[in-house]
Amino acid sequence: MHQSIVVPLDGTTFAERALGPAARIAAATGASLHLVRVTDPTGAVRAYPAEGIGLPPTPVDPVTRSEDAARYLDRVGARVEASGVEDVRTAVLDGDVAPSVARYLAHVGADGLAIATHAPGPVGRVLSGSVADDLLAAVRLPVLAIPPAPDGHGDETRDTDEVAADAGAAPSLTPILVAIDGSTSDTAADTAGALTLALGGRLALVHVVSMETFAVGPLSHPTRAWDEAMRAGERVVDRVRERMRRRGIAVDAFVLAHRSPATAIREVAHEVRAGLVALGSHRRTGLRRLLLGSVANDVLTRVCRPVLVHPAC
Repeated sequence: MHQSIVVPLDGTTFAERALGPAARIAAATGASLHLVRVTDPTGAVRAYPAEGIGLPPTPVDPVTRSEDAARYLDRVGARVEASGVEDVRTAVLDGDVAPSVARYLAHVGADGLAIATHAPGPVGRVLSGSVADDLLAAVRLPVLAIPPAPDGHGDETRDTDEVAADAGAAPSLTPILVAIDGSTSDTAADTAGALTLALGGRLALVHVVSMETFAVGPLSHPTRAWDEAMRAGERVVDRVRERMRRRGIAVDAFVLAHRSPATAIREVAHEVRAGLVALGSHRRTGLRRLLLGSVANDVLTRVCRPVLVHPAC
């Protein structure tokens, strides 16, 4: 996420929560920040007459929709530039949101996407779906997902200009905690390391061995396979830690046993006061994710801080 980051917006303060973390990264790395808004091609966006409440709504013509969207993006973009981001670009897109944003990402060669997400549980995702979920499934680049506030809501009392003005004053994203498993996480660790160098601060690594996998509990004894899993985790952590140290990055490391990897990651994030959690994802979606589970999905639902999800190669 060092060259161009795309932030999809829809005019709500909920979506604009992605501006702060994205702007902080762009300002630190020199990346361009692309603010995009997708207009509805069906005419579903409607304006009501000034008089006569209860009269049928009047469809807004495509030109008016695009002009309104462009003015909105220009206003937000100006505020983000004032926060310290040197290269802010805006674009109004037409079509369904997820495919339109995916095409734009490819067109500009973006290497990062930042999006606010409702982060519902897996059943909710399967039954109702979401734009954020569609984007997470469609793109093959790092996604910075901004979960809801701890109360589950965005700050709806603030207007667009207030949110954009505070983009440069977002909470610190460091230290960064990287969950590593030896398969999908090397690229996530490398991205997190580069961000740590740009933002300043420390990097923390965590590897979690699931107790459920080995049926280890208070009344059982570790097996040979369990011991080997713990040693393998230590080797994975040592390898990544040494690579980060060679780059001049201060590293803390944890190898833990826990029944829930996502819960363990959340607890370590709290312990080290992480500003950002990074991890790899196998990109399970829909019913397959519901049946098989996903640590990345669980972390998104449990960690009340930005999560950088890096796709598997």
